[in-house]
Amino acid sequence: MITETYALFGRAMKKLLRSPVTIFFSLFMPLVWITLFGQLFSKFAEMPGFPTKSYMDFFTAGVVVMTVLTSAFQSGLSIVLDMDSGFLDKLLVAPINRLSILMGRLLTDGVRIIIQASIIIAVALLMGAHIKTGFLGYLMMIIIAACFGIAWAGLSNIIAIATKNSEVTMMAGMLLTFPILFMSSALMPINLQPKWMETVAKANPASYIVDGIRSLMVSATFDWALIAKAFIVIIVVALFSISGSIIMLRRVNH
Repeated sequence: MITETYALFGRAMKKLLRSPVTIFFSLFMPLVWITLFGQLFSKFAEMPGFPTKSYMDFFTAGVVVMTVLTSAFQSGLSIVLDMDSGFLDKLLVAPINRLSILMGRLLTDGVRIIIQASIIIAVALLMGAHIKTGFLGYLMMIIIAACFGIAWAGLSNIIAIATKNSEVTMMAGMLLTFPILFMSSALMPINLQPKWMETVAKANPASYIVDGIRSLMVSATFDWALIAKAFIVIIVVALFSISGSIIMLRRVNH
């Protein structure tokens, strides 16, 4: 299984390197947000009860998660392309573990998300943000982002395999991304949101990812409780998305 996964990962990486523009495909909106809204909403940090003195420090984690959510749905588009070209059918009739087919794709998504998240963080630092936990904090931020991206990409694959349509997959990604992002702790602290949004935000998995990443920016020490909650959410989403993707792949073969 490891050999199969590595081979499929290598194929997907070659496609990514041959078309590096795909790395920047889903970065347009996050870059607009970090450069424009990071400045536009800077006065929010002066509100009573706001947890940080710099809105950019607070906001960066939300934009990183936005990058992950939008980028993860590119995974489903790649699956649709493989279905249209007939390559996926060849894999399904070959003696290859279904999990290897999926993980080869998802690991490539993880690499792409690492690059994209690093670009967003670099832009945020240029605009005045700080990572108080230093380089180790940055590494942990990237690990959380990549792991969540891999888990979320599994949902994209489920939709892509079910619909076999790239437009529907992308539309589903947009319809899911922005409500999840706005009704989380990405833009505003949960305690400063309206009560009904506060309730939704506390149940929103993205909030725990944002809080875990944000803690590495605004605190001088690692908040292991928040980091642990982020990884618990990642594991739960991954169990659902990866198992669901495997079930969908098995149905394609019948």
